[in-house]
Amino acid sequence: MDRLQKERLRKGLGIAFLLLTLPTIAYASAEVSSGPALTPRPSRPPLVSYTPPVGDPLVEQTLRNELTLARHREHLIEEAQRKHRAWVRKQRHIEWVREQQAKKAAAAARAAELRQRAAAEAAAQEAAEEATQATVQQPSYTPAPVPASSGADWYAIAACESGGNWSINTGNGFWGGLQFTPQTWFAYGGGPFSGSGPFPYSATTQIAVAERVLDGQGPNAWPNCFQWL
Repeated sequence: MDRLQKERLRKGLGIAFLLLTLPTIAYASAEVSSGPALTPRPSRPPLVSYTPPVGDPLVEQTLRNELTLARHREHLIEEAQRKHRAWVRKQRHIEWVREQQAKKAAAAARAAELRQRAAAEAAAQEAAEEATQATVQQPSYTPAPVPASSGADWYAIAACESGGNWSINTGNGFWGGLQFTPQTWFAYGGGPFSGSGPFPYSATTQIAVAERVLDGQGPNAWPNCFQWL
């Protein structure tokens, strides 16, 4: 569009706007009811008279451009609103996923805590049951007569055999501080024992049985650890 066409378009649009905003002014014919007859004045045209050119391609193209721009702006607004709604939905979904993950993590931590607590309670219960069983298994029998002291250093022998642990049960067939085999223990008057859990007999009881073993088998019953006082 050259400069002359732009100037024509500007003037045409300005005149059209003036026609739309100002009322049409016209002079009507005048009549006198008395006096000498006057020649009526002819009607005058409006002060401003403009008829836009019909089918002016420049005006039509301008209107089409304005309509296209208006539609484009409307489309941009709708697209922006659609994207905003999609963003809001996405943010809500992200928040929901995070909440679900936090709930799952809390549930997993709670389950692990409950498992640890249950394991600790089970271990404590098992220890209590073993202690009760050991108490129940304490012998209620009349032990054989204890021979006179042989002079063996039983505490030194126990320190060598079991580290001085009188309640040890190695699990491989040796019991107590002096490491009796089941056959030896029962053969020389030892009390009942199932072989499960700590060995329930005191050092005094074990020494009494050991004195009888020494009297029957001699020091070879403890070939590596026997010693005299």
